[in-house]
Amino acid sequence: AAQRCVVHRNRGWVAASRSGTAHLALVDLFGMRRQSYAPNRFAAPARTGSFVLAMFAAACGSTSAPPRSVDPQSPGGLTEAQVAQLTALERAYRKQAADQQAPGKLAPDAEAAGQQDSGGQPPDYPALRAAIATDPVATAWFTRMLIRDLFTAREGRPPSDDDDRLRAAAQIKDPVEARALDTIAELGPAAVPTVVSDLLRHAQPLPRELGYELVARIGAPALPPLLELASDGEPKHRRAAARSLGLVGADPRAFAALKRLAEDGEFDVRGTAMRGLGTYGDPAAASLLRERLQKDRDAFVRRAAAQALAAYPTRATAEALIDYLDRCDRSEDRDGARAAQEVLRGFAKTRGGRTVPDWRRWLATWQPPAER
Repeated sequence: AAQRCVVHRNRGWVAASRSGTAHLALVDLFGMRRQSYAPNRFAAPARTGSFVLAMFAAACGSTSAPPRSVDPQSPGGLTEAQVAQLTALERAYRKQAADQQAPGKLAPDAEAAGQQDSGGQPPDYPALRAAIATDPVATAWFTRMLIRDLFTAREGRPPSDDDDRLRAAAQIKDPVEARALDTIAELGPAAVPTVVSDLLRHAQPLPRELGYELVARIGAPALPPLLELASDGEPKHRRAAARSLGLVGADPRAFAALKRLAEDGEFDVRGTAMRGLGTYGDPAAASLLRERLQKDRDAFVRRAAAQALAAYPTRATAEALIDYLDRCDRSEDRDGARAAQEVLRGFAKTRGGRTVPDWRRWLATWQPPAER
């Protein structure tokens, strides 16, 4: 009963014991939409055996129980054939990873899980992965296994915009994390529905942040589900779409959706659209940001536009920011003025703030990076 409580509380990969053997049940990994994410409840792959991919209705590890009903956003339950196929795929995936880290030596947990066939030959991971490519349900659950690996590898590490740069500078690369990221990127469009339904639609920020990272890695193939998400009736889902659309690369479809979201009826959706335009990376996005900086009716959205313009250091942008600073000073919008000063200081490579007349004198002699 206690184990069942753990399953229903975590609703993810959870360790359970049956007949002295470690089993892991995948119970709608990110059905945690209704729950908080508790990273310390996940076990590290190195300390566990093979994951048994199944959804059980009552007791952990019960193979006789029918599949539990899952959230409508779930890719669906698994048949016995799919469970066997995914178990073999996971074994091959982990065997290949173990061989890459220590060629010729089988990891203890992999050996215990029987990750070689009766002939003693390692499973053919590429062939097994290709075999599930036409099965969207199996592919979704394989993607979820990879997402689980990412959360495990990052357990206890708070999300940060600087995290990737810091790890790159320190040359720190967790092999479990790197392999999961690469594999999801290779799956590309096949992984996107799960990334959108399990991560971008999640109620908690940590899964959503991972979703943004994965969408950026997948790129343009992620667009169709994101465009659908951008028209969702829930403002929080439109916000997730706005953030994501700025990460897939310059594409007319993405820009059209961002432009529509920039005029959304909800101010927080418009504010997130400003952030998406800031990472879009195209002059058209800078032009739209300058327009919203001047015309949006909400101070929060105007401030978000000012902050997003930091990605477009041009003379037109600097002039728009100085005009915005002037309006903020006149209306006593201190938060907006602070945002404008911060971006302008970044352009000028200085620390101190300046008055509007001082900034206009600076602009007269400033040479933007593109003109140098």
